[in-house]
Amino acid sequence: MLAMMVLWSWTAIAEDIPLACQDMLREIGAPRYMGPPPEHRILCRRGFVLSYNPQRKTPDWVVERLTPERLSGPVRDRGRFVADPDLAAAGQPHAMPADYARQSRFDRGHMAPGEDMRWDETALRQSFYLSNVVPQVGVGLNRGAWRTIEIRIRRWAARREAMVVITGPIYGAEPETIGPGAIAVPDGFFKIVYDPARDEALAFRLPNRAVGGAHFSAYQVAVREIEAATGLDFFALLAPESQDRIESPVTALWPN
Repeated sequence: MLAMMVLWSWTAIAEDIPLACQDMLREIGAPRYMGPPPEHRILCRRGFVLSYNPQRKTPDWVVERLTPERLSGPVRDRGRFVADPDLAAAGQPHAMPADYARQSRFDRGHMAPGEDMRWDETALRQSFYLSNVVPQVGVGLNRGAWRTIEIRIRRWAARREAMVVITGPIYGAEPETIGPGAIAVPDGFFKIVYDPARDEALAFRLPNRAVGGAHFSAYQVAVREIEAATGLDFFALLAPESQDRIESPVTALWPN
């Protein structure tokens, strides 16, 4: 089974990521905690890699690599949300389906979308593990602007050689919780999209609420804003001048 767990050192970049997932991070490295890291585990999946936070019972970040070939996969079965079997086997605190039962406000929000995993049955199944899921307002967000951004990212990836997508929650000081397992509810979410061939990136930050009909470009921000909000350092393998160029401005939205 490809899924693996390793402890993450805050000083490491890619060397502590399992080999099966290092290719996803070869240009930029894994996101790093900028301060003393919380307790967490790296989970390596067939289609993505994430840093799992057992206190919040959600990921801190999820990274996937999209290519045109992966977007034309044949798998059409709908996945089923399940507890993460590796966390359960290790006795690690984790979300259960019951934590999301009878939730009228929150969806089970994928961080690495299932629609990105149609190229492989295992990748699709693993995207429905609850370790890849965060409580996300459904109407007006998960089923609205957030989904629109996911669709647009797939359009960009279909026209480009490869894209690295980093997704995660943004938490306040004392987050609300849901379910018997007290799953933390974030204040918002981020997506960062990086094109290695062109060495350019876009970033989006959305609140965890219905956002109405505004165009998703209204939620574009600088990468540095997301770093400040999350305490994560992105693009650590890039040269400092490249980081400054990519992370500081809010760049023009890419063509469809």
